[in-house]
Amino acid sequence: MQREIGSGIKDLYGIEKIIEENAGKRIDIYLEERNASPGQHLSQNNLYPGHTKDSMCLLSNDRVFTGDTLLIGQCGRTDLPGGDSMDMYETLFKKLAGISNDLIIYPAHDYKGNINSSMGYERVNNICLKTKRTPEEFASFLKGFSHP
Repeated sequence: MQREIGSGIKDLYGIEKIIEENAGKRIDIYLEERNASPGQHLSQNNLYPGHTKDSMCLLSNDRVFTGDTLLIGQCGRTDLPGGDSMDMYETLFKKLAGISNDLIIYPAHDYKGNINSSMGYERVNNICLKTKRTPEEFASFLKGFSHP
């Protein structure tokens, strides 16, 4: 089965080629937060939606792989195909909120040679996490936030 998210996108965000290539990639396994197919199960306690509908965060023991959802010092974009600021809010402030400050996060990108951070450090220093906002305020913040 082909991906639907991003298919048919033209002249958008300056990353059209990547979106077009990704739209043509085959999906081998669908994972859902609550009910994955038999043999493809990840506990709902270990899988969180990401910054777009086809991304996710994976929690494993003492670390969480956050992809482009939670980055070092910031968070991912929700203005891309499949992005949703309310889903991002739920993941950042409700699902990831309960994890330990000592948990090591591994985002999809490194930053000036930093390949990981800690949840406690991000709670205090991350521009997207350190200020308490309502879901609506967070959505507004993301619209005005310029990603480097």
